[in-house]
Amino acid sequence: MNGDKHEGNLEDDGRLESTRSDVLRCGDEARGAVVRGDVVRSADSGGACGRGRYVADAGSFGGEDGRRAFDDREDRMARPVIKSEATCRQAHRDRVVLRGSRWCGARFTRHGRGGQDAGLAGQRARWAGDPQEQNKALNSAIDAKYDGIVLEFVDTTTVSDGVARALKAKIPLITLGTLRNTPDTIPDVSWDYAKHGEALANYMIWKSNGNVNALILLNTDLYVTRNGQWVGTKNVLTDPEKCKDCKVTVKEWPMANIDTQPGSIATAALQANPKINWGWCFDACMSRVSRALIASGLSSKMRGAGFDCNAESLQLIKDGQVEAVCAADPREWDAYAVIDNLNRLMQGQPTVNQGIPVRLFDKTNISTLSDYEMSHGWQGGYDFRAAYRKLWGMQK
Repeated sequence: MNGDKHEGNLEDDGRLESTRSDVLRCGDEARGAVVRGDVVRSADSGGACGRGRYVADAGSFGGEDGRRAFDDREDRMARPVIKSEATCRQAHRDRVVLRGSRWCGARFTRHGRGGQDAGLAGQRARWAGDPQEQNKALNSAIDAKYDGIVLEFVDTTTVSDGVARALKAKIPLITLGTLRNTPDTIPDVSWDYAKHGEALANYMIWKSNGNVNALILLNTDLYVTRNGQWVGTKNVLTDPEKCKDCKVTVKEWPMANIDTQPGSIATAALQANPKINWGWCFDACMSRVSRALIASGLSSKMRGAGFDCNAESLQLIKDGQVEAVCAADPREWDAYAVIDNLNRLMQGQPTVNQGIPVRLFDKTNISTLSDYEMSHGWQGGYDFRAAYRKLWGMQK
């Protein structure tokens, strides 16, 4: 580009009409409801380094259905401040520190990929969910004068000292999957976790003709799970108007025991109460539960409902081994969305709702996933990489 202004503008924008019942709506005005034949409103955003509009609809789906063309244009939102191309290039050379909890370490790699595409150099730090270690790492990043910090699945109230220091130092700080930030001025990239939980609960009711006897394996360390997916599932399964015959048993366990405790709890619970017909937890837990039940000869006694849709869980669903359904978000899209909003912060621009899509997968639609998606996770049914690169001025 030879001009002083750097502009990025996606050609595909508007709204997407969904005719699939397994798609969840998200965005500013329609969050998470299961839809059939409804219109999914899009979430708009401006360019990371100049004018642009990025639309990420929740109605994306792959396979034979394909992705319907974005054919309706909506009113343009207010444009962010246009930065010079030189300023944008400088931001691409800045350093970013990515911080989070050990269990979601796979996402760090994907944040790195998104950061590389944006020209950002990143450092990663992992911990085992210990708030003291999290705060220590956060303070170390501040002392090192990093240009940006990303917190993944970290409850900001437990690292308030580091958060306060970062804000005082005016270091751009952003979170992924925090659900609620303190202070609430810290931007977060998320999707509707409670609707994730509601969708799983409704699926269990549907597939069991209203006779759900669920074992909830609730982790004690993950704020977003306890106050997101679990809230959504609980609100459905404990509501007599939605499921008068549903029964729920909750068993708690700490992250430190993930390799052994969820599986042993599920095995013991089934042996004590053969009427349990569903198990519920996030997929890193559910895959371990599935393996334990298979080893104990109990794989036919219970179906699993998970969320995250990691590679092992997708294979278990495909093979019909315990786990029957998972709620997916496109992890690599999450990464690019975080980098996009972080880039905006570093340019002094407001962040935007990235409109992260979500989808349920079971044996009826898992064949729509590519080999890459089976090993790396659902990609959202949309070429978000090309869209972001174009938005960032990295390609035409």
